[in-house]
Amino acid sequence: MKIIKKVIFILLIAVIMKLFYKCPIACFFGISCPGCGMTRALIAAAQLDFERAFYYHPLFPLVIILIIAAGVIYVKKIQLSSRVKIIITVVLSAIFFSVYLYRLFHGSDIVKIDWEYTVWYKILN
Repeated sequence: MKIIKKVIFILLIAVIMKLFYKCPIACFFGISCPGCGMTRALIAAAQLDFERAFYYHPLFPLVIILIIAAGVIYVKKIQLSSRVKIIITVVLSAIFFSVYLYRLFHGSDIVKIDWEYTVWYKILN
């Protein structure tokens, strides 16, 4: 039963992404999310275009480090205490939110507010 729920969830996400081809948060609320540009940044980094990667999202190196750290923790079966997990989550959230606010209010081409792009605006007009 768990497998069926996972497959349905993945299909639902695929349909949403197909319908809205961009971030669903931006499509529904008209505001970019804190991770906006991360996928493009990681793709640019994989192509060794680090200038473009930093343009898309300046925290992409942090995500790469986190992925590697999570892999090491999983492979080595390292147990982190609840306190350490909470501290890591709070610190990372604060970093992402701070960078997000800076990008949102300092004229970033990637992170922006665009009410006319939302599904609701299109439905009402």
